[in-house]
Parts: sequence; C-alpha cells; structure tokens
Amino acid sequence: MFSKIAMLLASSVLQATSPASPAPGAGVQPQSQSQAPTSVEDVEVEGRRSVQTPREQTQDFVRETTTSSFGGRPGRWRKTVCVRVANFDPQASQYMIDRIADVTEALGLRSGEPGCTPNIYILATHDGQAQARDLVRRSPGSFRPQVIHSAAPRSAISRFEDSDAPVRWWQNAQEMTVDSGMPVARAPGGDANLVDVRLPSRFRSTTRFDLANVFVILDISKMEGVTLTALSDYVAMISLAQIDPEGEFRGMDTILNLFGSEPDRKGMSQWDLDYLSALYAIEPDHADSRRDSMALVNEIQRIRRVRDAQTPPAVQP
Repeated sequence: MFSKIAMLLASSVLQATSPASPAPGAGVQPQSQSQAPTSVEDVEVEGRRSVQTPREQTQDFVRETTTSSFGGRPGRWRKTVCVRVANFDPQASQYMIDRIADVTEALGLRSGEPGCTPNIYILATHDGQAQARDLVRRSPGSFRPQVIHSAAPRSAISRFEDSDAPVRWWQNAQEMTVDSGMPVARAPGGDANLVDVRLPSRFRSTTRFDLANVFVILDISKMEGVTLTALSDYVAMISLAQIDPEGEFRGMDTILNLFGSEPDRKGMSQWDLDYLSALYAIEPDHADSRRDSMALVNEIQRIRRVRDAQTPPAVQP
C-alpha cells in the first residue's frame, strides 16, 4: 500500500534553501523572510486546579496527550522503526535519526539499520501548508487507505493540510489480531481474515492497533530559536506515540510545549519518558480506549512510585 511513498516524498519536496548545519544546541535556522507584525487578540485561558493529586496530574497528562486510530485504540509500534529525513542538512538529519533511534531502543523496540525501508517520514520545508497539500494530492492512498474501517474522515485530512503549526504529523495504524498478528481489516472486494475469540470478555479484545507509518512535516520558517536537540525530542515523541495535535499542554512538564508556552525547552521531560515507557509496557488488547487510558495512568503512576522509592531523600542544610 505504501511502496511508492518514499519515491513520492523525494519528488514532492518543495524547492527551498537548506538550513545551515546546526550543532545539537544551536537554533534551527529559518529562511530569511520579512514579516509583518502579528496582532494578538485577547484570549480567555481556562486553567487547571492549582493543587492536584498525583493521579489527577497523570489523568490530565494522559487525557490531553493521547489520541487514537480512527474508531479504535491508540496504536504502538510492533515492527522495526526506520526513519527517513528529507530536505534537511545531512548532519542535522543524522542527529535526529540517531536521537529517535536512542528513544526507540530504550523502549525495547527495534531500530532499523542504514538502508532500511522507512516507516517514519520526516520532511523539512519552508512552507508546511503547501507541502502537506502536495503530499496529500500526490499520495491520497496514504491518507485514506483502501482498507475497510481504516479511512480517516476528510475533516482530519483538512486539518493536516490547513494547520499553521510549525510541526504537523499524520499517523496510520492498522488493526491486527493479538494472537496471529494478522490484519483484521480487508481491502474492498478482498476476503476478511478470521479472528479467533479466545474467551468472551468485557475487558480484553482479540485485536490491537499497530502503527504502520508516520508522516511529519517540519516548517523551518517557524522554528527560529528552537534547538536541534529539542526539535529531535519533539519529533521522537510524536513519532513513537499517537499524540493529539490539538491537546492542551499548558502547565504540563512536557516537550509538547516546545511550540507553545515553553519555546526554550531543552528536551523530553521525565513525564514524557514515563508516558512512552508506560505506553509500551501495558497490554495492547484492552477492550476500549477508556480501559486503555486507565491502564496507562496506572502504569505511569507505578513507574513514578518505583523511581521515588529508589531516590534518596534530599539532604537538609
């Protein structure tokens, strides 16, 4: 289904001056452009409770962070993760690939060797909207796969195309049988795979959702002052989990605030690492997204309790 994606990406890259080779701590340099002053309207901010229990904090983090496949539960990577970065300085590209590989392997996943077939495509450009629209136009099957029950609504594709975010992403996940790892959905006219029902249960499903591929578009014109280290961590976070692009992260300790309330973020927080660790530690066959979220909250809390118990108390002056 996605065999032509790499070729399409290579040919669809907009012509733009590549940014200079940045060091990991250096800013990602945008193309020099003159811009008119931007007016800012008054907004009303709805805040969270100033004092929350650890569980409430965790529930907030999971609720704002997590999204899922269309009509399903959050997907995870089960196969080797292979990253390709296009239209970016070669040294910066390799740094980003290596950083994503480090996080991937820390989660117990396999990272692809050089020359592997990519399933995470990262595309740098100076016009994110134009690049997104061109990608959707040239590869419509990558955004609305011809597989029963897996096509995204047109409104979701429009949000991807029309977003003005510095980083936008699109993730495809496929429903698979837990026991055999075979796809559940079928192409129109094809035969459906049989799904064995082990034991009737309200708590467990016979299927899971596996990430199939991820598209990330970096709008370099909107990244002045952002370090390569922080950008690489941000991309790792959104590539290895199904993160809600419309989540409200203000006030949370997360790299997902890099292009929001905390542009001086240096990298992933402990909350981010705990979230990813918990996501890949829990069972993927919960009956619905609510139970999946509950399991994720419980596992994050367990991870944090274990670490707190192993941390020696601070020495009082």
